[in-house]
Amino acid sequence: MLSPLYFQQVSAFRQAVTMPDWDAILTDAAAAQAIAQELHQTFRQTLGSLEIEALEATAARAWQSVLVEIDKQLRLLAMDSLFLATARQSTTFAARCQSMRDRLTLLTRYCDGLIAQVEPVE
Repeated sequence: MLSPLYFQQVSAFRQAVTMPDWDAILTDAAAAQAIAQELHQTFRQTLGSLEIEALEATAARAWQSVLVEIDKQLRLLAMDSLFLATARQSTTFAARCQSMRDRLTLLTRYCDGLIAQVEPVE
């Protein structure tokens, strides 16, 4: 059984991903950039700070793999926010917004998968 700390940290990060009103934020490229950076910082403070080495070898490999994917998606989200700021045409802007929404959905799925592994037993 994993420590309740793992559940708390994954839940905190998931909340950070799902909490903002992304439809409103994506209308402002500067706000989207700021939130993307804030999400990456939250990741480093929550999931990035967990001691994965303390887990069983199989679980540690699985967690490390998911954490690497989350970090990659966060970096790509930041890139999308930069591209959003430079979009000149409405179709390009809409495509960047959709790309960011897709990444946020993927991040939520990753969190849900981790939560399913660490949900506390009552």
